[in-house]
Amino acid sequence: MREELGTRRDAQDQRTSINAALPAEMLTHVLTFCHPKKDLLRICLVCKVWKDLAWRSVNLAWNDNYAIRMSCFHGYEKSVDYILKNPRVDPTALANEPLYLACMAPHKEVVKLLVLDGRANPSDRKDCAVICAARHGWASLMEMILADPRVDTASVSAALWWAVRSDHLKVVRLILKDSRANIAVDENRALAWVCKYGRTPMAALLLERADVDPAAGQNRAIRLASLHGHTAVVKLLLAHPRVDPADLNNGAMHNARIMKHTDVVMLLLGDERVHRQRALAYADAERFRQFLRDPPCANTVMLFNFAKWIVKATYFTLRVCFFTFVCAAMITKLLSPR
Repeated sequence: MREELGTRRDAQDQRTSINAALPAEMLTHVLTFCHPKKDLLRICLVCKVWKDLAWRSVNLAWNDNYAIRMSCFHGYEKSVDYILKNPRVDPTALANEPLYLACMAPHKEVVKLLVLDGRANPSDRKDCAVICAARHGWASLMEMILADPRVDTASVSAALWWAVRSDHLKVVRLILKDSRANIAVDENRALAWVCKYGRTPMAALLLERADVDPAAGQNRAIRLASLHGHTAVVKLLLAHPRVDPADLNNGAMHNARIMKHTDVVMLLLGDERVHRQRALAYADAERFRQFLRDPPCANTVMLFNFAKWIVKATYFTLRVCFFTFVCAAMITKLLSPR
């Protein structure tokens, strides 16, 4: 035990003598020749002085900025914050791979550190940072990204689409305030998506915009809402002056009738723009089909079957009479003297 203590003291005295004999600048220069991946941990375990000097002297940009790439991938916030302060480190290495890896995980705080740093472009790698913030509803981060002049109209439109699809109202409101946002892209795809899945608050928010056209795609929005039975969304769309529920021969009514959404059918029948005669004809046909499927009583079934038999018998009798008349005419013509 005493021998071990003595050995430790000797090693400590030796390190102290080395630290005292060599200036910090010289020792730092010596440590720069060490391998940053293999030797860094061993150097840091020597003593506090060597640990501080190692972190100053090590090349953190080694192997295409491997340190910051792996720190972003695993979400080590403190490591990323420390590494970004090193002037040798380039967070845009390999086409903004650190930002891309942080977004794919995703690690919100790491992405925020990279965006605040200002060197990484949020629009690179197919708008990875923009879409990540919109998809996960990170409003504060989205505000920082929108303040970057490198984010163009296409990136903002992509962010708007993902925010609408993920149903993040706060982020959608934030993006809609930006002049680069284009809600009408791809024939108002965002509004059609909202109407299809019945997201009433989001639909009301989008319909407030003047550049939104709910009649795009031959009134696709109200047809989708009627097809899936979203009564509240249909009511919102009917209140919009551009919407025409009678488009495509009462397409909205036809969809609601096929899917048996009675509330939507009654709502559409109350609108003056719907072709009422066609709608009522659809309703009468539906009642007749319902009568055939679910007759009111057994006597009605017997009467209906008897009526069908009478119709078939009459049709057969008429055919026989016609055939007999034709045969008689032909025989009379053959037997008549010329």
